Amino acid sequence: MSKIFNPLKDVGRLIEPFPGEWVTLSSDKKQVVGHSKKMETALNQAYKKGVEHPFLIKSPDGNIAAVIY
Repeated sequence: MSKIFNPLKDVGRLIEPFPGEWVTLSSDKKQVVGHSKKMETALNQAYKKGVEHPFLIKSPDGNIAAVIY
């Protein structure tokens, strides 16, 4: 049986320091490779670090739930 990916459980500790920001994670979802209030900036940070297919998530800030792309 395959494990269902739960972003809030599996990456919650990684995105917690960045409330309300867009956070890009490495393809294996084990490290933060970018973060910003602007989605494009977070993605560009990941691309500059050589991550071709980053995982993008909007970290909750108390007013919203996480948004995952």
